[in-house]
Amino acid sequence: MLQRSILLLITFFVLIFQGNAQDVKCGIEIAVPKLQINDPQVFEVLKTSIFEMMNGRKWTNDIYKEEEKIELNILINITEEVSASYFKAKITVKSARPVHNSNYNTVLFNHIDNDIEFSYEQYQPLIYTDEAFVSNLTSILAFYTYIALGLDYDSFSPNGGTVYFQKAQNIVNNAQNRPESGWKAIDGNSNRYWMAENFVNTKYDQFRNAIYKYHRQGMDVMYKDPNKARKTILESLRQMDEINRNFRNTVILRTFFNAKSEELVGIFSSAPQEEKDEAVEILQRVDPTRSNQYKKILKK
Repeated sequence: MLQRSILLLITFFVLIFQGNAQDVKCGIEIAVPKLQINDPQVFEVLKTSIFEMMNGRKWTNDIYKEEEKIELNILINITEEVSASYFKAKITVKSARPVHNSNYNTVLFNHIDNDIEFSYEQYQPLIYTDEAFVSNLTSILAFYTYIALGLDYDSFSPNGGTVYFQKAQNIVNNAQNRPESGWKAIDGNSNRYWMAENFVNTKYDQFRNAIYKYHRQGMDVMYKDPNKARKTILESLRQMDEINRNFRNTVILRTFFNAKSEELVGIFSSAPQEEKDEAVEILQRVDPTRSNQYKKILKK
């Protein structure tokens, strides 16, 4: 009896240690609006399995306090039941980090991937390893986790996320012989292949430097000197503008403005008129699909 109690106590402390050691805090939702084949319970089990995979794995070598964990939210929208165990879907991945000395979280990544397909049978274990391709679903989940980690680390130190972008590219490399789409250069100009390529390609280093400037030298000093912070953020937009002139329509630029458009309207709505005019001019040039949204800056 004593030995059993000791074993239970050790297990309890190990579980506490493992829980505190994790670095990602991920919320999972699965939408299944048009089920025709499967029992909805299949997707409840899948949701639990994904939650355990994402939150139970150590993704970095660093130690995080609870409030420092990387916040991820993933929505998987099942669009087609190809069979009882094969599905097509789209996935929305959103990540954020807290802004220094505030209760505000700034969005780092907000991306929709419409090109998802995967096989899954109820109670099938979800296995992922950095060394090899095991399944399309776990590779996609890991890929976007590493992209989110890379952006988070880049926002705190110049090129701080390099190791995680390299891990994302390694997933792409491991998937090159797979039949599923989204992993190859020929599958499109804004897929996972090109996202990883952009983040590790040194010709886009200016973009990653702008990420650092925007967050660490801009957002994180907003509490202390809003005018200086806003000027720094405007400087980061000038860098984005230059990247856009040199490399048109890159996936990383679209990713940035998908995450930041609403925030930028809020930041520059209270700016002096000269800063408003320049910010809107840049934003409408680099992110023309949201041109009307950026006009709101001039009306406030």
